[in-house]
Amino acid sequence: MIKREKKFGFTKTVITLVILIFVIGIFSSVWLSFNDHEYTVTITDKERVNKDDYSKYLIFGEDENGTVHVFENTDTALRFKFNSSDIYGKVKEGETYTFVVTGIRIPVLDEYENIIKVKRG
Repeated sequence: MIKREKKFGFTKTVITLVILIFVIGIFSSVWLSFNDHEYTVTITDKERVNKDDYSKYLIFGEDENGTVHVFENTDTALRFKFNSSDIYGKVKEGETYTFVVTGIRIPVLDEYENIIKVKRG
């Protein structure tokens, strides 16, 4: 009888941890999709990165303080953004733009802030 109770208690703990991790993952994903902030940068380069069956656009820029920023430009259903190819084609090297971006830069995970809106100048 005691063995069954211990086994059930362990299973209950594991299920609780899995649910907690899942909820935290969903919450952080949604939060990061709505933490809008702006950068005004002059475009220095841009490229398309292909990985297996997935590709994304990277746009490189430098702000007025000389800080270099790398932005991802991908579609995101959560923000109803489906024009990443149009944005990539519109942005020209040497020009200055203000980007509204979401997310955070995590170099170790190869994560970039994602461009949501672009304003010229």
